Amino acid sequence: MLRQACPAFAADPTKLSVFVDEGTVHCDGRVSLSHEYRYTLTIIVQDYSGDLHNLVVPLLAWLRLSQPEQFENKDLRERMFAIEVELLSESTADVEIKLQLTERAIVTKADDGTLHTDYPGEPPHPELGEADQWP
Repeated sequence: MLRQACPAFAADPTKLSVFVDEGTVHCDGRVSLSHEYRYTLTIIVQDYSGDLHNLVVPLLAWLRLSQPEQFENKDLRERMFAIEVELLSESTADVEIKLQLTERAIVTKADDGTLHTDYPGEPPHPELGEADQWP
C-alpha cells in the first residue's frame, strides 16, 4: 500500500522497512485453538523527502478498513497511530510510524483431524462505506 502511495519506494525499496514489535498471542483457553495476535507494526522510512500526509493518509485509509474498532473506542484511538520524525536535512527525514494492530486467527479441525487456520478480514462496517466512497 505504501509502495503504491509513494512511487519513491518502488525506485528504492530499501528506504522502507516494516517489522513487528511487542507481539503477543491471546487465547482464552476454551476448546478452540482460535486466537488473536496483538502487536505493534513498525514502519521505518529512511531519507524521506515527501509530504508526511503521503504516508499518513494511506495508512489511515487502510486502518479504517482493517481495524475499524480502533476508531470507535477512545482508548484504542488514542494509541493506534504514533509517529516520530528525525530531520536529516532541510529536505529529508527518517520517519518511524507505529501502528497498534490485532489479527484474528480462527482454528478449525477437519474431519481427518488436521488443523486449519484462517485469518478472516474485518466485516464491513455499516457506517464507513466502501473505500472508493471516501473523500
